[in-house]
Amino acid sequence: MKPVTEPINASDTFDDESALGACVRGDPEALRAVYDREARWLLGVALRIVRDRETAHNVLQDAFQQIWQRAGSYRRALGSARGWIYTVVRHRALDEVRRAVREIAVGDEIEGYAETQLGADRPQDAAHADVGMLPRCLGALDEHKRESIV
Repeated sequence: MKPVTEPINASDTFDDESALGACVRGDPEALRAVYDREARWLLGVALRIVRDRETAHNVLQDAFQQIWQRAGSYRRALGSARGWIYTVVRHRALDEVRRAVREIAVGDEIEGYAETQLGADRPQDAAHADVGMLPRCLGALDEHKRESIV
């Protein structure tokens, strides 16, 4: 098995589908083999989506837990095993971004409530006026449009 630092070439004969099958049978070495082969590339996928290295590492860890638990849901007719693995990571990263956007939106609602209820007086300069506009604008969209943008 090649270490994760070596590039993968076309002559490599790793069988992702067999590795997923071994995960279904409870073979942790199969999951380790997938991780060793793909982790660097999968981290890049997660990092492009979440834009934070620590969060991307957490996404990758969660995704591999999902791969281990749900390997039996892979269906060859729907695509390659490698594509399925990348899709798990991509969806986990997108879920993390959506969760973060919801947290920001809820935080803005609480801040707005505190300002109106407690009479907080804050300067309204131009730079301050734009703080938090993105979560409010995203919150005003219907779910499908918001997910498309996020």
